[in-house]
This record gives sequence, structure tokens and C-alpha cells, in this order.
Amino acid sequence: MAVDVHAHLTETKNVEVLLKTGKVLPVASGYSHAENMKTVELAEKYCLPFCIGIAPQIAQNGFQSEWLDYVEKQNPNAIGEIGLDNHWAKIEKHKKLQKECFEKMLEIAERKNLPVVIHSRESMDEILKILIERKFSNTVMFHFYSGEKKHAKLALRHLDAYFSIPPLHSKGRREAILEAGLERVVVETDSPYIVRTFLEVEKSILYVSEVLGKKKEEVEIKTAENAAKIFKLSMEKVLLYKIF
Repeated sequence: MAVDVHAHLTETKNVEVLLKTGKVLPVASGYSHAENMKTVELAEKYCLPFCIGIAPQIAQNGFQSEWLDYVEKQNPNAIGEIGLDNHWAKIEKHKKLQKECFEKMLEIAERKNLPVVIHSRESMDEILKILIERKFSNTVMFHFYSGEKKHAKLALRHLDAYFSIPPLHSKGRREAILEAGLERVVVETDSPYIVRTFLEVEKSILYVSEVLGKKKEEVEIKTAENAAKIFKLSMEKVLLYKIF
């Protein structure tokens, strides 16, 4: 059983049919208050691991305290996706709101002793600075990793870091995979935005397999084990997951 560590299931068609194939266990991922509520409902219905948070591209337009309260009252497997996104933050106000929300989400993760799922588009320098300076000790999963080799090295040196690899090739991802090795890599689709469904996580597995020169089966098993560690799941749940 492969594990897709980041899929937006509330926006994916025919989720129940896809889950019944028994090929991939997806982690249901939220990013806004409305999507968080839908994600919790869907995860409970299908007994799925899930993460909820306020993504930076949402936070920059203003966020409400009740959105944060909702996240804190739930029992997710991780807080995310959260972070900074300088692609969308065009003015200082946007950057300020993103950072404020990010730090509040980190506080929630620390209080609940949960890992975080980090959105870091064009912002790895700032994110690493924030996490390292606050001595953040919970597990950090860099969703859709898009940093450079230097960022991967710094994250591995100072944080309990994992790199989530989508099915899109890049120099930075290749370098991060080689730097981290199979011990610190997981796979994702970010579906339905990058590919249509979480079943296509095989493309990410094949990418990691190609870069590391490992067999596909070995990568599938080890990335599933890494996902289980991050989200505090038993491998039995991962391997035997079924919808009845």
C-alpha cells in the first residue's frame, strides 16, 4: 500500500470508488477554514489520516480567530498546510498576515505536539529562519518541496525534516532526494491540482526510485513507513486499510 501524504480529497471526484481500489492510502489535506471542515468530515467518514491548517495564500487576505480555534479543537494527524508563499504575497500587508498566521499555527502544533506540513513556495529562507530560531522540535514535512540543495542540508541539520516529493521533476527536488536519502523522503500528488487523483502517486514513487537507483517496491514501502512515522500511524493501519 502506497501512501500519498498530501491530497485534497474534498475536491477529488469519486473518492469512495478510488479508495476501494485499495492501492493508495491518502492523507486528506485542508488549507482553508471551509476546506478544513469538509476535510474533517470526509476523514471521519472514511477513517483517513488528515491534516488541517490555514495556507499562506488564504491567510494573506485576512484570517479569523475562530478559524484557528477550529483547528485547535480538532484531532488531526498534523497541522497544515501552513507556511509562507512569496509568489502570492505581493505587498507588505500580505507578507505580514502570512507570517502572523504561520506563527499562530506553529503555536497550535506545539501545544498539541503535532507535526507540521509546510507550504514554502519561494520562501524557504524565511521559513527555515523562523523554524530554527524558535527551535521548533516537532516533525516538519516540506510539502511539494521546491527549495534548493542548501535548504535541504540546513533543514536536515537543524530540524526533524522530511521532504515530500510530487510527480514533477526539478533540480532542487533531485538534490533534496539525494541529500536526504530514502530515510527522509515521502511522496505526494497534491491532487487534483497537479494530477487528477491520489492513485497517481506511483509517478512520484517512480521519480524517487529513478533518482536513488532503488527498486520501485522498496521506495513504496519505505515512503509508506516514513509517512506512518510523520503522522503517527501504525503500519498495520497503513497496510490493511480498507473501506467496508
